[in-house]
Amino acid sequence: MEQGSESSDGIDHLALAGIGHALACADELHFGRILVSLVRICGRIGDVGVGVRVLKLVDWLVSGFVGSRMMRKVQVLFEVISPEKCESEGYVLFPAVMAACGGLRALRVASVRHRLDFAPKLKEAPERTICFAARRATVDERYDDDQRHVLLQCVALGLTQCGPVAPNDSVLRCVLMALLEELLPLPRLLRISVKSPDGNSAELAKNQVKQHQDSVLFKEAGPVTGVLCNQYSFSDEKTKDYVETRVCEYAQELYHHLRAAVLLHQAKRNGLLAEIDKIAEAAFFMIVSFAAEVAKHRLDANSSGGFQPEVAVRILVEFSFVEHLRRLRLPEYTEAIRRAVVVNQDNAAASALFVESMPSCAELTTKPDLLTLDGTRYICYADEDDRVALKEQLAFDYIRRSLEVVGLKPFFVFSVPDQAYPGVTPFEGLASGVVALVRHLPAKSPAILFCIHSLVVKAKDLCTTAMIQDRSLWRSWEESTEPCKKVLDLLLRLIFLVDIQSFSYLLKELAEFVTSLPKEGQDVLLDDMHAHVAESDDVVRKPVLVSWLQSLSYISSQADVRESRNNAKNARSAGGVELSLNRTIARL
Repeated sequence: MEQGSESSDGIDHLALAGIGHALACADELHFGRILVSLVRICGRIGDVGVGVRVLKLVDWLVSGFVGSRMMRKVQVLFEVISPEKCESEGYVLFPAVMAACGGLRALRVASVRHRLDFAPKLKEAPERTICFAARRATVDERYDDDQRHVLLQCVALGLTQCGPVAPNDSVLRCVLMALLEELLPLPRLLRISVKSPDGNSAELAKNQVKQHQDSVLFKEAGPVTGVLCNQYSFSDEKTKDYVETRVCEYAQELYHHLRAAVLLHQAKRNGLLAEIDKIAEAAFFMIVSFAAEVAKHRLDANSSGGFQPEVAVRILVEFSFVEHLRRLRLPEYTEAIRRAVVVNQDNAAASALFVESMPSCAELTTKPDLLTLDGTRYICYADEDDRVALKEQLAFDYIRRSLEVVGLKPFFVFSVPDQAYPGVTPFEGLASGVVALVRHLPAKSPAILFCIHSLVVKAKDLCTTAMIQDRSLWRSWEESTEPCKKVLDLLLRLIFLVDIQSFSYLLKELAEFVTSLPKEGQDVLLDDMHAHVAESDDVVRKPVLVSWLQSLSYISSQADVRESRNNAKNARSAGGVELSLNRTIARL
């Protein structure tokens, strides 16, 4: 929290240092009076930076008192910031809670450094203040909004510094609210960005996003997530349900608002989305870390509640809203999904519940709910259907011109054959275009299916030509730079990029292509596919791909046996084998 405490407009650090010196030298009577004045002055400023300074000051004071065996001053300090004193004196609570966290931190460090064993009541005193402040922040409706925001922030930041405190429902709810509303307030920032698409809302949101990224709040999101998980692990079932539901709702809200912001601002290239992405990534890590903690406690057969299917469904739904933000391999992510799938796969009711929770295809592929926020309906994308139709027409034209596959070009399209890959069109441009198509067109769009089919046909043509020109093509495949290898590598990459509805069509096309190759080519491509699948951590596609590859390998081996047998049989027998093979591919 160093950066957050470097500057504060409310109180000069030299003045605070002077107050600290006065507190360290004062007798008990004056110590209490000076401390009360400090809490009142800081409370009037209402700034989280001041709260951080108070925490560090009290940490330094208590450490000195413990080292000098002046424990009476420590007791006076905790009495001044006790819940009873806060209530009677009418303190603004954030300086008191930060003082409590600073004192608790000093006691924890001293107990380790000096091997001291403090009385339980001494350590309980600052924890009572923290619980009192947390309860005020979460349930007291009379509390001023601005003061509530600062108090939420200070409780969350203070708990990252003082170490674990006794489990408490109010503390857990306070940390949850602080994390979702103050440290990772992305839904609120996204609402600002789409409030007035034609006005200056994008610039306003961009400035707020940058300001938040530079704040101590954003930098402490990770440690606060750790505090949340620690408090959650000791809470009761009812409180666990509440926290899990809130995080799931946050993930859903994040998905819908981010979707609208992308549609509104992607074409404008105003830099807003790039800035938002950094906070979105932090929100993803928070959601995954918390889900892993939930899975550890609630999806364990040895836990008090046993397997809980509704919790497994909630985790899977939660992840579906933030899957598009996943950039790294996270063991927590994989483990949480593994536990959720284990719970669901043997429970028909749970599986049905999960399927029912999925949004319909129409909801995902038609124009999005462009947010009816604050009573305003955004109509800037009312022509979304026409835009999608235009995108698909352009996609068809792009694929035709890039590949110029024989038999796929309609008679009215004129172009120069040398323009197509591997002619003038560079492979990098072709690959970028294909990836953009499969990522941005609606699921199972005809243009995506046409793109897949065209790539497979192009790969067949290029492989046929390459095998004629180079009989050792398959033996040197790994080092090959032939155009056919580049196109096939692109097809293998598409296995993990196409939408799930186009996925089966891609596998069918690949299976037909692989089985059409000579045995040597089949073996090489199967090895490539096995390597791609082995390296993948896609928990949705990988099980399907493993089964599919096993079937395809079996077909390949059977085709080899049949080929040797066909050499000793008549032509009629060969036709039967071909028919049988086609049926097997159809089943694949």
